[in-house]
Order: sequence, then structure tokens, then C-alpha cells
Amino acid sequence: MHSEETSLVRVETTEGGIAEVTIARPAVRNALNEPTALALNDALA
Repeated sequence: MHSEETSLVRVETTEGGIAEVTIARPAVRNALNEPTALALNDALA
């Protein structure tokens, strides 16, 4: 399993090509703000 993490978004990928994207902002119930949206966009690109 491969793991890539920023302070806002974590991406874990299996050898089978499945990716799990986690938003790491529990204090605000994972609400999106501009930096989080940009990090999520980068993770999905």
C-alpha cells in the first residue's frame, strides 16, 4: 500500500489501484475551504 499525505488530505493506494482519500479536518467536521479544496483537487488529479 502506498501512502501520500499533506496536512489536509491523505491518499492511500493499494497495489490493485484502489485509492482511499481522507480529508483531515476533524475540528471543522471535514468542511472544505479553499486550501482543502485545492489539496483534494491535487490528490484526485
